[in-house]
Amino acid sequence: MSSNAAAETLVLPSTLSIRHISGAHELLLRQLEKEDALLLDISDDADIDLSFIQLVEAPRLYAKNHGKTVSLTHPAGENLLQTLRRSGFLSRMDKASQQFWLHGKDL
Repeated sequence: MSSNAAAETLVLPSTLSIRHISGAHELLLRQLEKEDALLLDISDDADIDLSFIQLVEAPRLYAKNHGKTVSLTHPAGENLLQTLRRSGFLSRMDKASQQFWLHGKDL
């Protein structure tokens, strides 16, 4: 996405784990149906597990295939980075994923 000015910001709940992921899932789907560009605002101290990463990866692919964009308001915070690291996601990150999760920054 070249400009975030037209993107709708979706503030996600602070608990993004398997027990609470259905609420975040519903929010994300609802907004992605309505918007062409979506910014996800994830709190740096959010409780995050692998289910959240999976939840975000599917809409990223959907958006790409439907001419939409999904982005983060800021690079992954420490809790999200730890989850990405534990899941092995950082070790096999392609350029598009690095741009999405880290805003292009190196670790």
